[in-house]
Amino acid sequence: MEILSQKVLCILMFATIVACAEQAPGSDDDGKKTSALDFADNPLDAISEQDLINKNIIFSEIQGAWNSPCERGSVEYVQRHLRIDATTFHQQNQFHPDATCTTTTKAPFVISGKYEIGDDVVTNSGSVAKKFDYLVEEEETLLRLPDIVFIANGILYFGIEQNSNSRPNEIDFNFGYSK
Repeated sequence: MEILSQKVLCILMFATIVACAEQAPGSDDDGKKTSALDFADNPLDAISEQDLINKNIIFSEIQGAWNSPCERGSVEYVQRHLRIDATTFHQQNQFHPDATCTTTTKAPFVISGKYEIGDDVVTNSGSVAKKFDYLVEEEETLLRLPDIVFIANGILYFGIEQNSNSRPNEIDFNFGYSK
């Protein structure tokens, strides 16, 4: 039960939302193919040339190793290490007793799965982000965790949680990852 609670907490911290989407896997709200694998294998299927250019730009920018700053959590300090490849993500949260984040207090929490990048979404403040869904298997159930992603000046940002059943409508500029 504690591991499940930690996973839910991590998902909330990482994706900021835990929700199963009601749409078919591999499609966005308009039914277009959206998985990284679909674009890599069949890039002209069901998307425009401009969509392909935009998605390839975000794919090339987002891939790689990203690290968060050392931040104060509720009990200890946390530093997140995120690796995003062509179709998968892997996050490791390391827990530390102090702000130096040099020694660990316990085993890291790890979560990984696949992801899908969708169409542009305009936030309430007018910024243009991309739909970003985490696909995580939890106890033999596939969870779709809707989020948004935005990259500016080499910093990777995700959305601010609204509630557990909807995609964020604002970017969390207070927390970012750098390469």
